[in-house]
Amino acid sequence: AMILVLCCPVGPYFKSGFVPIKLSVDAKYIRAWPGGTGNVKSGGNYGPTVISQAAAASNGCSQSLFVYAKEEYVTEAGTMNIFFLWRDERGVKQLVTPTLDDGTILPGVTRQSVLELSRQWNECETIERMIPFADVLAASARGDLLEVFGTGTAAVIQPVSGIVYEGREINPSEPFDDKSFQRRLTDYLISIQYGDIEHPWSHVV
Repeated sequence: AMILVLCCPVGPYFKSGFVPIKLSVDAKYIRAWPGGTGNVKSGGNYGPTVISQAAAASNGCSQSLFVYAKEEYVTEAGTMNIFFLWRDERGVKQLVTPTLDDGTILPGVTRQSVLELSRQWNECETIERMIPFADVLAASARGDLLEVFGTGTAAVIQPVSGIVYEGREINPSEPFDDKSFQRRLTDYLISIQYGDIEHPWSHVV
């Protein structure tokens, strides 16, 4: 018997390609909750998302942004982990993503890669914590919501151009271009995957 394993980088996860998408916040249908199975690959995690994804599509959005509890804690964006680049009330730039502590999100490999690269680059504070959606709204109201993106094995890094919440859309203030933080992360990760640069994560065979 022989086992053949083929590995290769994949193309864009969404039909639109590597261009920004919109998310729709869903507080009605909950993907995962503390004490559940949100932190593992379980079919039960995806059943509750079907209706939500259809509702997101009807709003012109590609994915749902799932939240839970009365505080509307952010969990995941469809099939992706979610990241926010913002300035806090002190004007300090931070890259923030939901913590793994409550067991509601998958511990994604790309998520971990982004966290480690961000800490190595040291361009901003890199934080894992509970994120009430009110914090996202507050950053947007101040003009301090700079970038939003999702991460995943299939999506790699997916830029987000807008988040629809209760009938209104909030948008990151900085453009998605070659200088954006998420674009530089994407290019660097893909260069590692292809072996174009020397890196401890890359083993050319």
